[in-house]
Amino acid sequence: MRELKDITSLVLQEKKTVWMTLAFGLFAGLAGVSLFSASGYLISIAALETPIYILTIFIVLIKLLGFLRAGARYVERYVSHDATFMILKRLRTTFFSRLIPEVPRLFNRYPKGELLNRVTADVENLQYYFLRVLYPPLLFTVVMLFVIAFYSVFSLWQALAVAVAFIVTLLVMPALGIWRLRRRDDQVQQARGRLMTEAADVLHGRTDLFMANELDDHISNLKETSKQYSETAAGAERSLRQQETWQLLVSFTVVWVVTAIAGFEASAGELGGVYIAMLILLAMVAFETAEPLGVFPYHFHQAAQAAGRLHDVTEDKESTVQTAMSADPPSFTLHKAGFHYPGETLPALDQANASIPAARHTAVVGASGAGKTVLLHVLLRVLTATDGRVEIHGQSAENISPESLWEMTNVSLQEHAFFQGTIRDNLNLREHDVTDEALLKALQDAEAGEFSLDAVVEEQGRNLSGGERQRLALARLFLHDAPLWMLDEPLTGIDPASRVKLKAKLKERTKGRTVVWVTHELSEVEDADHVVVLQDGTVVEEGTYIDLMTRGGTLCEMKQVEKNMLQA
Repeated sequence: MRELKDITSLVLQEKKTVWMTLAFGLFAGLAGVSLFSASGYLISIAALETPIYILTIFIVLIKLLGFLRAGARYVERYVSHDATFMILKRLRTTFFSRLIPEVPRLFNRYPKGELLNRVTADVENLQYYFLRVLYPPLLFTVVMLFVIAFYSVFSLWQALAVAVAFIVTLLVMPALGIWRLRRRDDQVQQARGRLMTEAADVLHGRTDLFMANELDDHISNLKETSKQYSETAAGAERSLRQQETWQLLVSFTVVWVVTAIAGFEASAGELGGVYIAMLILLAMVAFETAEPLGVFPYHFHQAAQAAGRLHDVTEDKESTVQTAMSADPPSFTLHKAGFHYPGETLPALDQANASIPAARHTAVVGASGAGKTVLLHVLLRVLTATDGRVEIHGQSAENISPESLWEMTNVSLQEHAFFQGTIRDNLNLREHDVTDEALLKALQDAEAGEFSLDAVVEEQGRNLSGGERQRLALARLFLHDAPLWMLDEPLTGIDPASRVKLKAKLKERTKGRTVVWVTHELSEVEDADHVVVLQDGTVVEEGTYIDLMTRGGTLCEMKQVEKNMLQA
């Protein structure tokens, strides 16, 4: 419920439109109650010998109430929808501003597309939080308090009957509806999860399934899962319709109860017969404002889930005073640093102790899955160490602004983002005022001189080979100078001749900078000033290449294995 309190506080910041909506909604509700009450009373007195001028007054009053009700309803709808859009604007700016600083951390918990879809969909769901969750019960409560007070003037028993129906409608029915929805929603979520998983398997593995002659079977299973999901979702929809039906049943029941009590009291002489029609029509119209409560459980449940998910991805961490990183080449020190992916039993990085000297070339080596990339991400603060301590320039990494660290860093990760457009567009991601001459020079330095700046790049770089993507990523780096270079397998997929040239170019461009070069190619380690060797997520040794080879430890064993493989 804390999450909904946060949403409520954001909604109530739109004070003007919220209060105007409540005011006009209350006016329209009370005008409707007065209209039908006066109509009922007019019907009764018209059957008696009532002076024509009194009837005329009531007729004029009823017409006036009708106009007032219609006008107030129109203004209420106009203002409430204006409030909805203002609230949506505030929700968007609030949650996306909270989300942006957390993106690096969240990308390791959620797939990128899922994260964007999740936050966008949840924010959109909350746009009707005021109109469908907060406003209906509040308006219904205020109107019904007036109605109950009015009934108490004529009959305490009728007032009690309306009060009981009011409590059932406001509290009991929505609570039961929310309980049923939670049960149904778990089933829908599980069915949707199975459907999405199987659909992703078929889409991404279509070629392999076709070659294995399994595609038809997987498509059949997908159709069956889709059918099950549709049936489960239809069941949830039926539950919602049943909730609305029960809501109407309560409204009709109170009308019959009021009618019965009024008839009994009139026959006993406790109530004037002229008021019976008025009280019956009042009971009918009083619960008109309860109609939105029929779908209240659904919207409340959706809002609670959306708010919970948004809180999960944007929850505030303990704040620390952060400073900008110095422009000097940094040093890094790891003190028993560790990192666990959520839900994983074994750590990806375990009790790592290492030193990355400033203005030196450090190679991080190890077998696949040893934790090299995780170590790089922890140093970059893309991941936050779950154990131990990481220091930059001798101070805790948590005290340094991640944005300032990234601003001072040239990064080449294993996955590179390419966007639909041209080569020029994809090179100008960081530096927007670079001349074409500088862009062409960067392409030449990256052994990608065959590219034209106007050459088309398709979405996600689909028309680029692995080597082309890697060389264009290096061209991006050559356009920006930085005191820190973080390179994760920067020469993977590049032909041997180009590798030699690019390695020399990188060594030239990174002279006097701090370089962390992740690789499993031991030939790229020999020229490094410092070597860190990882095994099963742990730093097993570090030092200069010559020292480590002399010790005859893990690096020496890896080199010997490589030598034996080449000889074989």
